[in-house]
Amino acid sequence: MKVTVAANKPRFIITLPSNPSTGYTWVVTHYDNLKLRLISSKFQVTKTGLVGAPGKMNFVFARIPKYMPTLRHTQISFAYLRPWEHQSVKTQDVEVFFMTSSDASLKGR
Repeated sequence: MKVTVAANKPRFIITLPSNPSTGYTWVVTHYDNLKLRLISSKFQVTKTGLVGAPGKMNFVFARIPKYMPTLRHTQISFAYLRPWEHQSVKTQDVEVFFMTSSDASLKGR
């Protein structure tokens, strides 16, 4: 999975489909904690109103200000697991690219 973030945005969100009523949840297994901070993770229910309905897990990350000018790419890894089992049923690697306005103009050419 690839995510593009404007280089001037200090925070960004990664969203993954989730259904915690099954006991499974997404956890962050790897990220560059010298250049990023995990600010929050929260499940967002769907608007169906049904008990046990799937939704989305939102992870909010912030870049450390001193690395904002130089951080162009990073990878964040997640595992979907039941916390008491410690073995994931699936994993998700997310590549995050920080695009400057000059990058955007070059991409359009």
